[in-house]
Amino acid sequence: MKHLNLLIIGVLLAVGSLLIGLQLGKAKLAVVDTDTPQVSTAAKMGSELISTSKETSSAEIALLTEEIKQLKSQLAQKDSLIQSMQSSMGLLEQQVEMAYQDVEVEPAEGTSGFDGQDDQFYTLSLEEAEQYIPAPFASVIAEQSGELVKLFQRHHQDEVDYDWATQQELKLHEMLANQIDSHNIKVDSVSCKKNTCEIRAYELAPQAWFSVSAAFQQANLTDNVSSWSTLTGSEEEALIYMINEYNRNTDEIESDQ
Repeated sequence: MKHLNLLIIGVLLAVGSLLIGLQLGKAKLAVVDTDTPQVSTAAKMGSELISTSKETSSAEIALLTEEIKQLKSQLAQKDSLIQSMQSSMGLLEQQVEMAYQDVEVEPAEGTSGFDGQDDQFYTLSLEEAEQYIPAPFASVIAEQSGELVKLFQRHHQDEVDYDWATQQELKLHEMLANQIDSHNIKVDSVSCKKNTCEIRAYELAPQAWFSVSAAFQQANLTDNVSSWSTLTGSEEEALIYMINEYNRNTDEIESDQ
């Protein structure tokens, strides 16, 4: 009898333990079921945040790419402008130097020709210049002094080396035609003698001659002894006069003749 009571008590304890375990399991399941919607909502919000971030990053990258392209285009334009300005500096410096000489050492009124004076005083009157070239270019020469006028006079007094002059004139016409702003330059005359060449032309647009002459002189740099250029007139139509002296030795000139 005593053993039967102990067996009953053990069975009751086991059943009680089982019930308690079942109740605890249900409680845990309830907690898990309660947390699941929160976890799902957080995961969805994270996914949406990542998607939004990706879209924002893509838009920012596209915007930055477009800005970089614009900056590169602006830099290219500025580089082109800088090169054009640098190519014009040589001619501008020459113009300033000539203007400075005219102001600094202007000859006395009524003097003409060399008359034993320094080269900077060398001038020709309008009538003297018109003996060589027609108006309105003769007035351009009459307003100048110094080496340009001396070279102008020597050019027109020299004999012509026809072989060299013909080839050089063709070369100059081609070089002028190949410049970017050549359509804004109207050539009146290109004439060469034995080691000098003269160009007379009209500038049809402002600044056109600066870019053309700078590139033109750079191409002739190795052959030139000296090069003179002047630009006078209005912005609508300016007169261009240019004369170059080339490096040709005496033997070369005599052999061509």
